[in-house]
Amino acid sequence: IALIAIFCGLMVPIAYTILHNSMYRNRIVEMKTATSLLAGRAADIYAGDADNPDALLPDLTKALSEVQQNGRSAVLVDSAGTVMVHPEESMMFRKAGEFPGGGPLMSGSEDCFEFRDDASRETIIACRAINDARGVRLAYMTRLSEIEAAGRPIALFMLAFAAAGLAAIGF
Repeated sequence: IALIAIFCGLMVPIAYTILHNSMYRNRIVEMKTATSLLAGRAADIYAGDADNPDALLPDLTKALSEVQQNGRSAVLVDSAGTVMVHPEESMMFRKAGEFPGGGPLMSGSEDCFEFRDDASRETIIACRAINDARGVRLAYMTRLSEIEAAGRPIALFMLAFAAAGLAAIGF
């Protein structure tokens, strides 16, 4: 009985870790796909608005704002490091290094990276795409807590199942 109790007790954190890692990997794959789609859409807007620079920024802002939901957002930075589109209007036309994640967006080599937002004290996951022809970088971001929140109900169910199993065997 003691071995069964120990097994049930160990299964919850092990299963949660496996579940969390699986959800994290799946989210990264989804974010890479979304980043590629956004980058393609931005490239189409650049190509379509090449003769009308006044329409470029509003069209880019509209396209990227469509993904801003549930803590997700997109940022577009030009080749000089100037923020062209950002979910916070106050960050537009400032240098990328002035917002959390701006440094890694401009200088890193990974497709996806994590950074800490000092204002919200949250870990943010960002995936980026670089358009060399236009000299822009696009990042699609989400909070790590979104991934963790998605697995919480399953973890609670597993914990309740383990507790019920222990109660059933009289431990």
